[in-house]
Amino acid sequence: MSEKPSQVSPLLRKLGRQTTPLPMKRFFTSAFVLCGLVALIGCNQATQLAQNIVTINASWEDNAVEHRGNLNIQYTYVCPPNPSKTGVGTVWGTDTYSDDSSVCAAGVHAGDITFNGGSITIGMRGGLESYTGSTRNGVTTQDWGSWSGSFVVL
Repeated sequence: MSEKPSQVSPLLRKLGRQTTPLPMKRFFTSAFVLCGLVALIGCNQATQLAQNIVTINASWEDNAVEHRGNLNIQYTYVCPPNPSKTGVGTVWGTDTYSDDSSVCAAGVHAGDITFNGGSITIGMRGGLESYTGSTRNGVTTQDWGSWSGSFVVL
């Protein structure tokens, strides 16, 4: 009994591959479209969920300028121990900090972590007309005028 020859397109013949039979093409096309639609809806929601909390391994000089405008996203900064309290960066403001402030030092100022390190979560905010400095938990923050981006320690 002889087998039916399969269809081979000219391009795939050069590559030495056979084409998928027409009923299978329709099945895969339909499945691809359906999965694509579900994935599109699912990916959009998954992307939003995944982007709502971002973890960053930080240094004591890292600030949040790169996150300016991302108001619906929380960032968790993991700050390493810094018992010598050196190289902590500058902080401007109290409770609401300019986004160019040291996030880890702002976390100590806010009382969420110590110089032994730890994790703090911040939320981005719009800029303020002015920032008032203060001293808390061994960190002195500075006054500043108008700035275009801020964060708060959550």
